[in-house]
Amino acid sequence: MKRILTVLMLFPLISACSAETQENNNTELSQAQANVLSVLEYHHSITIHQFSLILKEYVKNLNSPNSSNQSYLKGMADLYLKQNNLFIPNMYEEDNKGSNLSKEEQNRIQELYKNCRTFTSLISTSIDKNVPISADNKTIEELIKLADDIKIQNPYENGKIDLIVKMNQLIKEINNDNQYNETEQNE
Repeated sequence: MKRILTVLMLFPLISACSAETQENNNTELSQAQANVLSVLEYHHSITIHQFSLILKEYVKNLNSPNSSNQSYLKGMADLYLKQNNLFIPNMYEEDNKGSNLSKEEQNRIQELYKNCRTFTSLISTSIDKNVPISADNKTIEELIKLADDIKIQNPYENGKIDLIVKMNQLIKEINNDNQYNETEQNE
């Protein structure tokens, strides 16, 4: 009888411990996901901010043929191109951790990083060849505004990618125009 009474008294204590362990696991999991989202948000913000700074410097250099300014812009562009902007998003995507975005939304964000890289390469090449990019100031200013708006958003958390889609389209148009113009010049 004592044994049965002892087991009955211990049962609530044992079940409470297991519930607490499960609760701790859920808390640790949500904390890990919050950390992943923080890393993705920080990476996103820094990547787009750097691109925005390059665009702003490019606009300043359009009106200034000063070679030191061109060298500074070239250095900014080359440094940006040395980074692998897809490493962190790909690392988390492989593990399927972090955000609750659909595959299409994740692809749009990664496409933005690729497009920023392509456009930065275009800037670097235009400096090397001393030929301006085929895009008017209004378009570049629009691109800067989009970049500044996008860098403060966290698309991994809120899933708002409408500005990202718009920026992707604008960069692709500029890149396509410049590829067409480069082909014409080579012929």
